[in-house]
Amino acid sequence: MLEAEHELEQATSARPQDPTRLAAALEHAVDACRRWPEAASGVLYLPELLGELSEAYEQLGRTEDALDTMRSAITAGYAGAPDPRCRLAEITR
Repeated sequence: MLEAEHELEQATSARPQDPTRLAAALEHAVDACRRWPEAASGVLYLPELLGELSEAYEQLGRTEDALDTMRSAITAGYAGAPDPRCRLAEITR
């Protein structure tokens, strides 16, 4: 868990940000949350990570992955204003 958190911190703080590196770090963090939910509790928040991963996929031109990941984020409890389902429409534009 600490490795995933550290990797994510490094990827998000890098300037300029590398979307490929960010997507890999987010994938690792999502995997860690799913494998060890007890350890991730209070440290990493799966719905938010999935939302960010969806954005990274969108930046990389991976539209289908972005859509699938955003659907997973919504199912996991991703919330926001406007309604997070609006992100699905934004991705398909």
